[in-house]
Amino acid sequence: MLHLQRIDPSARDQDLRNFLGGFDFRGDMATRAVEPFSGGEKSLAAIALIFAILLYRPSPFLILDEVDAALDDANTNLFNRLIRDVAEKSQVIMITHNKSTMEVADTLFGVTMQKQGISSLVSVTLN
Repeated sequence: MLHLQRIDPSARDQDLRNFLGGFDFRGDMATRAVEPFSGGEKSLAAIALIFAILLYRPSPFLILDEVDAALDDANTNLFNRLIRDVAEKSQVIMITHNKSTMEVADTLFGVTMQKQGISSLVSVTLN
């Protein structure tokens, strides 16, 4: 919580707790160390911090690499909603293998190697 308050000193403690509550961080989970967390909970904590920072200080672009890999379905859906919100103000470039996260994208790029040593780029624009 102190990290978020350094970014925006006017942020009230309850506002930050409400934001983290959207990620299922309840009670003292918002202020605990992350060492005892599972892999999915650590990923979720990192994602919550990134999105909290973007909430107070939007960035022109965001590059994410497999950040949704350890999330369960419910948290992947939350992550996808947050990506849509961030994409309204920022350019988002994301590497993922999660099909539901790919559905959020406007454009998909893939790399394929049909012949040994020759890579081809494939792109699909979605509506």
